[in-house]
Amino acid sequence: IIGPYQPRVIIRSKTIGNKLNTEVEDNGIGMTKEQLEKVFIPFFTTKASVDKGTGIGLSRMKQLLVSNKGAIEMTSTYREGTTITLTLPLATEEQIKTSREKVVKTEEEKGGSS
Repeated sequence: IIGPYQPRVIIRSKTIGNKLNTEVEDNGIGMTKEQLEKVFIPFFTTKASVDKGTGIGLSRMKQLLVSNKGAIEMTSTYREGTTITLTLPLATEEQIKTSREKVVKTEEEKGGSS
């Protein structure tokens, strides 16, 4: 290794068909194969202290993504870094229109009740 460690996080987003893929890559310590296999299990943590995390963040994120027809994948190499890929479906024009109509209706109801 030449010079001191320089932390790095790279974020990439792109659309693939009707989905949005976002990658978050770092050059941190990474994970072993064994850790990577358990990373989405609720309450699994690599932290030495409970003050630093509960181990529910990634499992909860996976639940939220899957419930919205998305996905999360993770690759990692110990002592090299980790890449997390988040995938979510893009809203259709009809979904956007319906959502806007709901917002307008809600705003009108709020204005009418004052």
